[in-house]
Amino acid sequence: MYSRRQQRQLAAATGLVLAMAAGACSTSDSSSSSPSGGDCSSPGVSQKEIKVGFIYPDTGLVAATAQPARAGAEARIALANADGGVHGRQIVIDWRDDASSPDTNFTAAKDLVENAGVFGLIEASGTTANSADYLSQKEVPVTGLALEPVWSDHENMIAAVQPYAKGSTTTFGDYVRQAGGRQAFLVTYPGASAGDNITKKMTESLTSQGIPVVGQTEFVDGVSSPAKVAADFAKSGADVLTVVSTAATLGSVVAALRSSGTEFKLAFGPEGYDRSLLATYGSKIAGMGVYIYYTPFETQSPAIKEYEAAMNEYSPELADAHQIFAMHGFIGADLFLRGLDLAGACPTREGFIKGLRNAKYDAGGLLPAPVDLTRSQSNNCYVFMRVNSTGTAFESVPSDGGSNLQWCGKQITDQ
Repeated sequence: MYSRRQQRQLAAATGLVLAMAAGACSTSDSSSSSPSGGDCSSPGVSQKEIKVGFIYPDTGLVAATAQPARAGAEARIALANADGGVHGRQIVIDWRDDASSPDTNFTAAKDLVENAGVFGLIEASGTTANSADYLSQKEVPVTGLALEPVWSDHENMIAAVQPYAKGSTTTFGDYVRQAGGRQAFLVTYPGASAGDNITKKMTESLTSQGIPVVGQTEFVDGVSSPAKVAADFAKSGADVLTVVSTAATLGSVVAALRSSGTEFKLAFGPEGYDRSLLATYGSKIAGMGVYIYYTPFETQSPAIKEYEAAMNEYSPELADAHQIFAMHGFIGADLFLRGLDLAGACPTREGFIKGLRNAKYDAGGLLPAPVDLTRSQSNNCYVFMRVNSTGTAFESVPSDGGSNLQWCGKQITDQ
C-alpha cells in the first residue's frame, strides 16, 4: 500500500531504525536506498530479491474459508514489486499448505526457514501454536492474522490487529445490549483451537454486560442440520445467535431461523462478510451481522479502491475480492512490507522486528484508525456490518447512530 514516495518518507522518518539495521550489514555503504552497494548477510536477502514464506490452509478443515488469503497476499506483493519492490529488491513468495494442522504448520515453518531460506513468514492460519516457539528461538519475523493467544507471547510475531490475543473486551456485549438482546446461543466449530478461543472471549464479553449464554452447539458444514440448530435455538429461549464458525454456517443457520419463523434480535459472527451469501440466501439472511476490523468495502475509500484494483490486476482468479480472508492476506503482506521498509536498505531480522515494534500502523488506510504495534493485546474496536432488509447488500451499524463506524469497548480480562 506504499508508493515509492511514501517509502522514502517512511525511511526518512525512521532514520534511527535504519541505522540500527544497516549497522548489521556486511558492506560499508549499505545504508543506501538501493541494494546495488553489495550483498547483505541476512537469510533470504540477495542483491536483487528478498524471499518470504507464506503459510495458510490450502487444504483441511477451514480451507474453503481461508484459501482467498493467498490471493490477497500475492496481490499485495505484486503491487509492491510493480512499484520497484522494497529498497530496490523484489519480493519473492514461497508458500506452504499447513492443512489446518498444528503439526503440519510446524513442519512447513521449519522447511521454509531451514530449507527454503526465507527471511521471514506471513501466516494466514489458525494453527500456529506448534511453530511459535521455534520461530521465536530462530528470531524469524512473522506477520499475519493473530488467530491464537500465542501471538501475544512472542515479540517476533506481529499482527495489525489481535482479536484473539490475550484479553477480552466488552465490545460484543455492548453491541448486543444496545440492540436489546437478553440471552445468547452459540454455534461453534468442533476441534478448532482458534474457535475455542473466540468462543471464550465472546462468552466473557456477553456475560460482562449481563447477557448469559443459555445454549451452545457444534456445527460442521455439509454434515450438521441448520434446521436442528434453529429448533435448539428456539427451545433455549435465546434471542441472540452468535456463530463462532464459518460464513457458510452463519448463513445457513440464519436462513433456517427465518424459514422456521423463529424470532431473534441479532445473529452475528466473525465470518460472513461475503457477497456470495447474499446471492445464495437473499432476504432469508436479512439482519445477519458480521464484525470486522478493517474499513468496510462499501466506503469505497481511496485505500479500498487501491485494494480492489490490486486484487483485480494481480489476483483475477478470485472472482470476488470482497472476502475477509483475502483482506487478511493483503494486510498481512502489507505489514511485512512495512517491516522490510523500516528495516532499511540492508534488512536484518532484528531490525525488522524492532522497527515494527516501535511503529503505529493503519495499512495505508485499510484500518479505520492506526494501531499501536508496541502492544500485544486483544483489540477493543470493531466495525459491525449487517445484511440490509432486502438481503441485497451489507450496511454498516454505526456505534453512535451517526457516522462513527467503530465500536470500542473496554478490556475486561488480560488472560
